[in-house]
Amino acid sequence: MVERGRDWLEQALNDLRHARRDMEGEFYDWACFSAQQAAEKAVRAVFQAIGAEAWGHSVAGLLEELGDKFNIPKALIDKALELDKVYIYRLDILMLILADPHLSFILGLRRRE
Repeated sequence: MVERGRDWLEQALNDLRHARRDMEGEFYDWACFSAQQAAEKAVRAVFQAIGAEAWGHSVAGLLEELGDKFNIPKALIDKALELDKVYIYRLDILMLILADPHLSFILGLRRRE
């Protein structure tokens, strides 16, 4: 497997820049999402660097998995849980809307036939 840690880290830095711009523009929900994406990709860079595979999207979960090889501070995992909440919240809301035909129709997410 080709080691792509540098690529993941570069994309993480790009996502972090995106999050900062979202904050400046007062797009706070997108800033949270972009920050979560940045953290996830940074952790994936570590997995790549050590030749391991990363499964899932939970930053806290990925950090806990890295805890088998590295000393990961609990405070860092706690911060990761905060980022995971906004990522999972966004996905849950989208799934809720798409699963409810009435709600998705009201919000204009379904095509009118």
